[in-house]
Amino acid sequence: MAGVEPLGSHLEVAEFRIHGSSPLAGGTLAESRIYTETGANIVGQWLDDKLRSPPSSNDRLQPGMILVAAGHPDAMRKLGELVRPITHDGPIVVIGLSEVARKIAEFLRECGEQVCTIASQAREGIDIVGDLLDEPVLERADIANARVAILALESDSAATLAAAMVRDQTADIPIIASVATVENVERIQQAGADFALSVSQVSGHILAHHVLSETVSHQPRMKLVKLAPGALAGLNPHEARIREHTGCTVVAIERGSDLIMDFDESFTLAASDALHVCGTNNALVRYHERFPGARL
Repeated sequence: MAGVEPLGSHLEVAEFRIHGSSPLAGGTLAESRIYTETGANIVGQWLDDKLRSPPSSNDRLQPGMILVAAGHPDAMRKLGELVRPITHDGPIVVIGLSEVARKIAEFLRECGEQVCTIASQAREGIDIVGDLLDEPVLERADIANARVAILALESDSAATLAAAMVRDQTADIPIIASVATVENVERIQQAGADFALSVSQVSGHILAHHVLSETVSHQPRMKLVKLAPGALAGLNPHEARIREHTGCTVVAIERGSDLIMDFDESFTLAASDALHVCGTNNALVRYHERFPGARL
């Protein structure tokens, strides 16, 4: 999400995976009352490698679904008590003997990341040699406490098997898979991968970057922007049904030197306030169309 940095320590953005044991599992976003109970806003949802922003209030919170939340650190802590946040600690486990796996491990180590590599054959840079069908291999890599598992194997069939094996060992960590053929993306996701990218997709993004001098992504990018109340002055943000009409979420209101993230039905916007609004590019366009006079 772009634009978060100016809010400093006031706002956090994090991803949370819905676990089967969570009291939220199986219910809808509306039924969960996440904002009422925690103060955190659910601004996006990852499902089958697609980012949906915002998710529908009638969506079922299925185990394994990844939610993107924004809010005050205290709100995020409360949400984490309901659904475990995805960890930012532990090793990055890279599985495979392909050239893609070798380069990924090389790049990560050059960045100072803790990396553990697994492959079926011994080679320079491989930490653990063994068959993924042998459970102790993943246990030696401490896969249950890993930050993320990256699958870059020699074939899509092997990637499918690896995704199933890793997911069977741990329901917690994100799994990213390199896919040779786009047609196999869905099959590998069904096996347990959260994100699956084909080499052709990545190559296309790199080519577009060099030709157009800009980063091109197949995912909608979320932004946090600071806007004037405009037509919303004198109204309550909830009553204006901003999310329903535009797809944007108001995550904070700036009033003088105060940053307000928890506001009830009695709160009204003053003309001198500023709104911090989160949404995709298309959602922000709809916001400006629906509520004119918002540009600072």
